[in-house]
Amino acid sequence: MITYTYTVLSLHKEDVTILPTPPPSGIGEYKNFVVSTVVKISGEQDSKTIEIERACSFPLPTPNTENFISYEDLTEQNVIDWYCDGIRNLEAENDIKQQFELEAGTKVDSNFPWD
Repeated sequence: MITYTYTVLSLHKEDVTILPTPPPSGIGEYKNFVVSTVVKISGEQDSKTIEIERACSFPLPTPNTENFISYEDLTEQNVIDWYCDGIRNLEAENDIKQQFELEAGTKVDSNFPWD
């Protein structure tokens, strides 16, 4: 069984202003909105670890986005939860699983049968 661990390596943030459609329902202004991240995914199995890095972007908020988390209140787990949307995380975990399968058995770098 492979155990997966996620770590945020970097964030890209910017100030975002979302104009409402139609006005005058209010303008959405978001300081330090996280637009993308780079996440390291580690898979461990039988004392062996395989690590990959994945970048992803996040959709811009709507003018009245509920549950907005300000940058100052953001936790690493929040960003990991955004990344783990049921598609990105499954693809990354599948890539790690395939790498373990490729590396199964005994690697031979010399002493080939034809040597």
